[in-house]
Amino acid sequence: MITLLNQIERDAEFWLYGKKYKVISISPPFIWARREGDSEDIQIEFTKLIAHPTFKPEKSMKFAKNHQKNKYLSLSTISEEKRTKVSERFKQIESLLLFEKIKEGDLRAVRRFGTQYKDLLEENEQIVELTQETLIQRIVMKQGVSRATLMRYLSAYRKSEMEFEQHGIEGLIPKSGRGYTGRKDNKSIEICHPKNPNMVLDVIHTRLSEPYIEIIKEIIETKWLTKQRRKKTDVFESMKILCHKRQLDPSKLKYVTISKMLDRIDKQAVQRMRQPKHASNMYDEIARGYANQEALFPLDIVQIDHTQFDIDVIDDISGYAIGRPWITLGIDVYSRMVWCMYVSFEDPSANVVRKAIEHGVFFKNTNYKYGTLDEWEVFGIPNTIYVDNGADFKSADVKRLVEEVLQSELMHRPVETPRYGAVIERLFGTLNSKFIHRLPGTRKSSVKDLGEYEPEKEATLTLSELCKLLTIFITDVYSNSKHEGLPPDSPTPRIRFREGIQNAGYPRWIDENEKDYYKIEFLSSAKRQYGRDGIQFENRLYKAIGHPELITDNKEKTKYLIKHDVDDISKIYLKHPKTNEYIEMLCSNPSYEVLQGVNSYTYKKILEIQRKEGEQKRKSIPSDEHVLKGLERIQDEYENLYKKRRRARKQIARMNLSVSLEMPKTSIPSKKSREEELFEAAKRLEHERMSNVNGEK
Repeated sequence: MITLLNQIERDAEFWLYGKKYKVISISPPFIWARREGDSEDIQIEFTKLIAHPTFKPEKSMKFAKNHQKNKYLSLSTISEEKRTKVSERFKQIESLLLFEKIKEGDLRAVRRFGTQYKDLLEENEQIVELTQETLIQRIVMKQGVSRATLMRYLSAYRKSEMEFEQHGIEGLIPKSGRGYTGRKDNKSIEICHPKNPNMVLDVIHTRLSEPYIEIIKEIIETKWLTKQRRKKTDVFESMKILCHKRQLDPSKLKYVTISKMLDRIDKQAVQRMRQPKHASNMYDEIARGYANQEALFPLDIVQIDHTQFDIDVIDDISGYAIGRPWITLGIDVYSRMVWCMYVSFEDPSANVVRKAIEHGVFFKNTNYKYGTLDEWEVFGIPNTIYVDNGADFKSADVKRLVEEVLQSELMHRPVETPRYGAVIERLFGTLNSKFIHRLPGTRKSSVKDLGEYEPEKEATLTLSELCKLLTIFITDVYSNSKHEGLPPDSPTPRIRFREGIQNAGYPRWIDENEKDYYKIEFLSSAKRQYGRDGIQFENRLYKAIGHPELITDNKEKTKYLIKHDVDDISKIYLKHPKTNEYIEMLCSNPSYEVLQGVNSYTYKKILEIQRKEGEQKRKSIPSDEHVLKGLERIQDEYENLYKKRRRARKQIARMNLSVSLEMPKTSIPSKKSREEELFEAAKRLEHERMSNVNGEK
């Protein structure tokens, strides 16, 4: 199965109504295309073109990304040490790869070369003046790598690229083994995070028997990978003591063997466990030199961040005020157009970041979903996603999503430097001052501004209604309003965006037919074994029908990559080790039907209630009846607390009111609703403000 990233530029070709067309010009939101054969020209809106059922990109428009290759080794399956080596090798040849794209006229490649490899150019020298041989000589001198090594890496990359499109980087994976990997009696030891046994830090190998492997694993995780920074001799002594306790012969363990084994564990993982602050300063990425760079075209740089809105919203059913929602926004630095939005009661987390990125990547279709006057035009894959240093943005899943799935760059701004996030901060300020502070239930920007106003009593909007109003405001008002940070000849975000598209072409986007695959890729990852009863994951059982080959015994301890959605725990997806396709696995106990739409937080509350009442033993799996009783009990319990406790209201909101920009769940009334009246009032105020500004001028 080939998943496709598409990009429309001049001379790109596509099929429409079974006829082949070539793009002759781009004038956003329209493109002009010429039909092959009779030279008939057509003008069509870009968003309507790609959503048309007969639209089919031609190869000149495609960036192939293969998701079903049996032979290549996925980067997600190798050790951190090997991944680090792959990154080092790729960095050594990346300037050469970019140079090839520059020769083909790729503007984005010019941008990346200028920001990352400027030191390879002499003063006032232009990239186009270089020759490949000159560039190779400079790389050899500056990076200290031999020409033969450099060319070997480049050859391996190209060979892998030719065999597996867009997978050249897999050709850079070191082929050398570790420990006794070439022997038949070799056994592997998974070294896991001391506080998270599901997170595998590295895999080492030995020929020792299983009982000794368990001891080595346990002592490494509890004694070696700690801030106490024990000596090797202490760790070895602990292993011998544990052998004695378990009636095993301690003499089978040799100090030199254990010492070499400890040295083989990924160095970065060891340092992060033993010296976290030092390791953070050494390994954490920062955006050196990047924050001062200007974006050169739409979606060149996108900034993402979170804030809690200054407004109280109410519950859909009871009408009581719940509290302040969180919003995650992404802004295109070049045009100041909003790229993504995710609104919920969830605190900032990796899951929230993934949901926001998902919204930014896919076509939003707001004209159909929310009745906006204009379309939310900005979507697709950014060149660089620029974030702060919060744990939610440093998640391994988020990094993998951005760098491997989207093939983009994730940059972190320097610590304690809020000025580097000024663009997104100004957007938050604009939304609060020009929109949120005018709505009922607002908390204003300070207690002084609030005065005697009581947000809880005045709140009238639900979370879904607020989400809809935000969509309309961003699409029809903010995108068409003057922005101080933009050039005078491109005063609004929409004008600036369209002019940038006219010069650089539309950003890469994901074809609608591939949307389901990418939605799975955006989910959280974990690794689990598959037994005869299926996969046990967070006190639930999941089964794949018709795949007996996945079953492994306890001795093999084979773990499969799975994807799971915290907002719907009724199913998970398992990546088949041979086909690399995702297999849908429905929950068998409790049943899929009972858990449909139930999120992880709700399920945890069910277990808490059942444990308190003694209805189940620790770690047991509840039945359908237990789940239904739990849901009923939660509802009764929180209804009793709802009027008294804000915390209880927020807990209900977390279970039921997480909102992304999908099709509204409630039907739109035929007559004007409260939020429509509010928005019309907001538009009138904005119109009056603009009239006054124009009058002053």
